[in-house]
Amino acid sequence: MASLTLSPAARDLIRSGLFGKDFDTYKSEIIDFLGARFGTETASNIVASEQGIMLIEMTAFALSTASWYGDRQADDTTLRDARLREAAVTIARQLGYKPSAAVAPTVTITMTITSPTTLSDQLIINKGAQLIGPGGSAWETVETTIFDIGVPTPKTFTARVGTSIEEVFTSTGLANQILEISTIPNDFSIAQSSVAITVDGISWTEQQFLTYDQTNHYEVGYGFNPPRIIFGDGIAGNIPAKDTEIRVKLFTTPGPSGAAASNTVTAFSDPLLAGTTLVTATLVHNDPSTPGSVPETIEKIKVSAPLVFQSAKRAVTLLDLDGLINSFVDPIYGAVAKGRATTPRTVNEDAEALTIIALVTSLGNQLVSLQASFAGAATSVTTRLRNYWDKVLSSNCSSNIVLAQILSADVLGRYVQAPVGLAQALESYLDEQVESTVKVRVTDGTINLFSINLTVQVKLLPNYTSQIAQTTVIDTVRDSLQKLLIGRDYGVSLRIGDLYDTVESIQGVDYTQITIQVLDNTNTNVTTTKANSFGVEIKDYEVLTLGTVPVVTII
Repeated sequence: MASLTLSPAARDLIRSGLFGKDFDTYKSEIIDFLGARFGTETASNIVASEQGIMLIEMTAFALSTASWYGDRQADDTTLRDARLREAAVTIARQLGYKPSAAVAPTVTITMTITSPTTLSDQLIINKGAQLIGPGGSAWETVETTIFDIGVPTPKTFTARVGTSIEEVFTSTGLANQILEISTIPNDFSIAQSSVAITVDGISWTEQQFLTYDQTNHYEVGYGFNPPRIIFGDGIAGNIPAKDTEIRVKLFTTPGPSGAAASNTVTAFSDPLLAGTTLVTATLVHNDPSTPGSVPETIEKIKVSAPLVFQSAKRAVTLLDLDGLINSFVDPIYGAVAKGRATTPRTVNEDAEALTIIALVTSLGNQLVSLQASFAGAATSVTTRLRNYWDKVLSSNCSSNIVLAQILSADVLGRYVQAPVGLAQALESYLDEQVESTVKVRVTDGTINLFSINLTVQVKLLPNYTSQIAQTTVIDTVRDSLQKLLIGRDYGVSLRIGDLYDTVESIQGVDYTQITIQVLDNTNTNVTTTKANSFGVEIKDYEVLTLGTVPVVTII
């Protein structure tokens, strides 16, 4: 009888291997046990009988199935092996790390009233007023804007893509209440720091985690699906009194998929009224929206949570800074998709300092006379020394400078330029976390970013002649190559062999021909300097990302 084997998909679901026993192993062990316990002759008779082998294989099947499920559950007890989002978020929470939620793309709109030329009543545009964006997308104002009576002057305000929702619950009066938010629209996510809660009309305060205070606060589990509101037990956070009304208001967003080009959010969904007077106006935003960000992925949680835990949210080493940089999210400008901390000091520069110091030491008291006789040589030494320390230290010589280059991501996951507001918010945050004489300067990471465009010609096997089969292969090739170029790390070169292995391992592909184009952040073709027979070689401070979607054709 043929043995039972797991499908490749089922095998791939297991990572921990805690039990790690399959059908054949259990069957073999049962037969060995029968021989040891009842003797070889009796065991042979049992195994040879139809009923005996049936019972042995049924038992082996039951045990191997239990082993598989045990391994599957064991996977989700460690952050490294976790596959379920709830498991990864729960373990991260135990480490004191809170996975981030989505952030909505935002636009800064300048509104100019065209009629009437003089307002006899105030025009009040409340927070949450709705606008219409590209494709009929819904946008809402972030703050209240008021045009006063008189000649109106242009006003600037911020709008974000998404929809506000509200859910109403009744408190059970029990400790550790958990309220699941179940009305979030499809393809939308709860937005970071957007939750506001009242209990019997009294506002409660959101905390990152419940604290050991008997105060009116709550925690939001952004990373869970669905998101949840967590109340305290009367020791860590108060308990909402029994039968009180709990109102939960929050903002939901499609994230980066809702990003808008310049001047595409230009109309309110409802008429504008100043008193009873209809107001017309022009709305302009010459810049495109910020990219926004998606809820933090399981893969990123697995990397960021241990680094932030290790740092204890106190930045001392570059590794500490890397953890804090890559886990940072701003509720307006989004999350850092990829970042790294670097020091301007290099081994060569330190060697230069040692050489200069040795020169000054060897000159000693001769320096003054040397300067008189050989002014050029003395000036060269002192100038080199001053230039070096000016580069390494800040102007007041009180801190070392560390550079943090950051990138955001678009809806496909490609690295793009981070908004200036995100860089400023991150720099302020790091200033609070750094506990050494270090000043962190956040810079634009696209200066070291290279985009990869791929043109792929695929030769299919002879039996792949139908349009459906060919389309399936093309889509699979395109998706597989995109995954290779999304979420890459600094200093990881692209091997041409990885591209060929990926494409030629796809069912239906006979062979392929791949052409690589490399563009820098100015969209300049640098293929001749970056690509070679090896692939695309980069330095440790450079990073690659997907450019245009791979072009795949059949030959």
